This record gives sequence, C-alpha cells and structure tokens, in this order.
Amino acid sequence: AMDIAIKILGLDKQKIKDSKKALRAEQGKRLEIISLHPNYHYEHFVEYTDPKGHIRDGILKKMAQRAIKSYEQNPEKPQNYILIIDEMHRTEPAEIFGETISVLGSDKRMGEENEMAITLANSGEIFVLPPNLYIVGTINVAEIDYNT
Repeated sequence: AMDIAIKILGLDKQKIKDSKKALRAEQGKRLEIISLHPNYHYEHFVEYTDPKGHIRDGILKKMAQRAIKSYEQNPEKPQNYILIIDEMHRTEPAEIFGETISVLGSDKRMGEENEMAITLANSGEIFVLPPNLYIVGTINVAEIDYNT
C-alpha cells in the first residue's frame, strides 16, 4: 500500500532521496492510514454526534474536505489525496461506509459523468467524493476464516 501511496501522491516523480520519508511527512495532510477492527464503526469513519450533540467529522469526511479544497482550487490538476484502510477483512464494509458506499466508484465522483451526491445520516449534509481522493483497502488473507 505504501508503494501505491508514493505513486498516487507523485512522490516517485520528485527528486526525493527517500520517498518513504517524504510519504511520512504527508501523513495527516494528503495521507491518512487507518486500521480497522471489530469496534471500528461508521461513527469513526464518516461522522458522529459527540456527547454535547455536536456533529464531528470522521476520517473519510475530513479527507474528502481536504481533497475537495484542492480540486476546487485547480480542477485540471488538483493534488492527490489517499486514505489507506488497513485490515478491511476485520469488519463489515457496509457498517463502516454506510451510505457513502454509493459514491465510492470513480464514475460517481465530483465532476464525473455519473456524479452522485448523498445525504449523510447524522448531519443531513450533502456529501460527494472528489476524483482526487484515492481510497485503498488492504486485507491479510492469512487471517480470513473461509469456514464462516
């Protein structure tokens, strides 16, 4: 996944001696990495309501907002963003993505032929994914139980 991230972020094309070090510098900016586990839910990933009743953004919504900002500033050549979701086999994707699963396809992204916007369950906000946000999921096939 890290080699894919290096290419998506264009770090392989720059004259950088250590592209993995440059990749680490992008974490929290154009790169986020999460690891799923059975207690990870939609609320962590998309949005949630805190104990005081305020809507808080999850990692997907935060990354989409960053990427949209870049896309709107330069739609012809926006900076790429990447969200790496590690250990996807440890949970149910529909429980994590919720209604956002409908907009994951590249043809459903902002500015694309079949652009699709959805209404988020908690905030009621209209949500769309930009074409410059890449979502990469990984699985560990050694941990998959094929008998269940």
